Amino acid sequence: MLHKDLSILKVLELSKILETLDSHAPKGVGVFSISKETCLDPQTLREYLSKYKDYFVKLPNEQSYQINRFGKFKGSVEEIIQYHEKELESVKSSSNWLLYFLFISAFVSLSASFV
Repeated sequence: MLHKDLSILKVLELSKILETLDSHAPKGVGVFSISKETCLDPQTLREYLSKYKDYFVKLPNEQSYQINRFGKFKGSVEEIIQYHEKELESVKSSSNWLLYFLFISAFVSLSASFV
């Protein structure tokens, strides 16, 4: 499930991370190396890597990460990206409805105060 907060992983960021991890498989790669190759902030990367456990896995007894080859996507980069795109679209759609209802509520409240 996609987390609905300010640090939402964008598809381009996900693609860069997956490409980097895939190029270092099966050995894995550390956060600073991923950061260097993707131009993403190390702290943001740590958040993404720990948050999206269906996509990434930390190697035991190491500070390295790999693509999660045992989760529901079985390491398929294409499936991970497709799923993530659908999740982002779902969040965007939900946000649009929320904005719509907030706008209607504000309009009704303002209309009622002028009556």
